[in-house]
Amino acid sequence: IRHRVLEASPGLEVVEIASPALHQTSADHELSLPNDRLAPERDFGGQQFVRHLASAAVWSPWRNDGFEASDLGLEAATAGLARVRRVRSLRSQTEPVELRHRAEFSFWYVLTGSLELEVAGESLEPLGPDDCITIPADVDTRLRGASSDLDLLEVVVP
Repeated sequence: IRHRVLEASPGLEVVEIASPALHQTSADHELSLPNDRLAPERDFGGQQFVRHLASAAVWSPWRNDGFEASDLGLEAATAGLARVRRVRSLRSQTEPVELRHRAEFSFWYVLTGSLELEVAGESLEPLGPDDCITIPADVDTRLRGASSDLDLLEVVVP
């Protein structure tokens, strides 16, 4: 997919998730776009441009107590192809939380804080900033602990 970043704000972070996982990635600094007109409302084959500002995020309860989530707008922009949310802990979590899901793909990327997971009865190494995990569908998964400053990106393909 040929694309170019036209503008970026200070502190911008890009997390690119692609399938298949192995594909060529290269930079083409000479790429000429069809035009220089920015059109955020443009439809890209049923998908829309999304700009999420963390400072304007709206938070609501997440699927588990003690957490809240902010929808980044990708579910609406992709006609349900993918859902992306920021999830943050409201306090330190010490009680196990069930995370079993039926989605085709569930991916977490830790922005701040830390968490401990158990997958299929096996404890995993604690995850911290810049760590990520794909959580398998229909597998007993538990969040065994989370720091009070946990903030993660959750990507789900239903």
